[in-house]
Amino acid sequence: MRTMKFAFQTALGSMLFLCCTTHAQAIDGYDFSLRDVSRFCEVYKYSDSYGEIDCSRQNLRPVERACEVYFYDEKNGELECRGSDFRELQRKCTVYLYSEKYGEISC
Repeated sequence: MRTMKFAFQTALGSMLFLCCTTHAQAIDGYDFSLRDVSRFCEVYKYSDSYGEIDCSRQNLRPVERACEVYFYDEKNGELECRGSDFRELQRKCTVYLYSEKYGEISC
């Protein structure tokens, strides 16, 4: 029973470590991570279906230039980026509006 409990705790700890370190690892070729995008970028909705990304850190400017937000309903959206550099952002990040025009990115 003890070894099973220990094995479960070890497996759970490994899963948590992989989850958290994946989001903190730098995106290939850039000096920022998914976590940085979540923490330092927000979204401004400028039309019914689209919004732009605004980041407070200089190193996140490539995300601002290459990506925009497509809103598939009134409050929720996803990132759309030109090229393949930010494919990981497109797959793992979503957008939620916390007001009529402003939203947060969650990765």
